[in-house]
Amino acid sequence: MESLHLIADEGCPYGHRIRALAAHLELGLQVVEGPIGQAHPEALAHSPTGRVPLLVHGSLVLGESVVIGDYLADLGDWRGFPAGPGERARHREAMALFDLYLAGLVFRPRPVSPRAEEVLDRLQELVLAFDVSPCRLAFHVAPFFLRVLHWYPEGPLLQAIAGRPGLRAWLHASCALDPVLATSPSTEESVAHLRAAQPLLNAT
Repeated sequence: MESLHLIADEGCPYGHRIRALAAHLELGLQVVEGPIGQAHPEALAHSPTGRVPLLVHGSLVLGESVVIGDYLADLGDWRGFPAGPGERARHREAMALFDLYLAGLVFRPRPVSPRAEEVLDRLQELVLAFDVSPCRLAFHVAPFFLRVLHWYPEGPLLQAIAGRPGLRAWLHASCALDPVLATSPSTEESVAHLRAAQPLLNAT
């Protein structure tokens, strides 16, 4: 099989999703990381926007972490989702809700809106239906929850999660999965990544 190349920002949780999944599937991912917010020459060679993460596999170039995850799971012949159609749909719902309403809160310690509170309630309901084991949902959310723990341990999002013990326990267990730990930065490295990203975050 041709080599798999991931181009990503240093410490990016979206790239971490892909690295953890590839580690679980033992796919031998080759990672090229660059400074946060700077155009990657490797990415620009494949994409006019230079947007990352980007997966290059031979002549195939893919963006978007969920799409890349789907592709890696297919390569590894791994379902990654529950067997039943209803359970799979709820799994995907949890992933979509997280990205739509919560992922952005990881990067800035903003107040949690009433809508986000409702989403957290729904997420708790959804995740408690699933065992904590290597699965697409765990690899989807764990990199972001780790950043919350590293970046804003007293922040409003973590406080909101703490008020939902079932969700909090599930997220902690997902972060303890071996592929997540094996591909995680240290707390010190993670904080350094956040500091490097601050000029970009402040400009948006």
